[in-house]
Amino acid sequence: GRIAVRAQAPAAPSGQSSFNAQFDLQGSATSGALRLFSPLGTTLAQVNWRPRAARLLSRGEAQDFADLDALMTHLLGINLPSEALFAWLRGEAATATGWQVDLGEHANGRISAARLAAPKAQLTVLFEAHSH
Repeated sequence: GRIAVRAQAPAAPSGQSSFNAQFDLQGSATSGALRLFSPLGTTLAQVNWRPRAARLLSRGEAQDFADLDALMTHLLGINLPSEALFAWLRGEAATATGWQVDLGEHANGRISAARLAAPKAQLTVLFEAHSH
């Protein structure tokens, strides 16, 4: 799939920061693996998590975090609600504090969500569901 995040970033010259990558996701909010790729297919990062632990492998270095939410905040610069995100990917309208999700295009492999609280952010995920 493909993920794009655009967020307010007061420290950035434009006041915005953005993240755009292809991804391969396996697992659930409890445990799993995520690989992020550049548009050219180069691996940007690999994330592995389990209860109370998450690890980011990027540029040959490993960083450990308390959980997936802490790791995603570090990686994307915003608090992305992982449990809600997995529900959204399943087409479930889970609530997440400060976020509003649009699942109207879920059947077409697209979800979008907006973080309404500061820092404001826009998340777009394009995906292909794989059944196992």
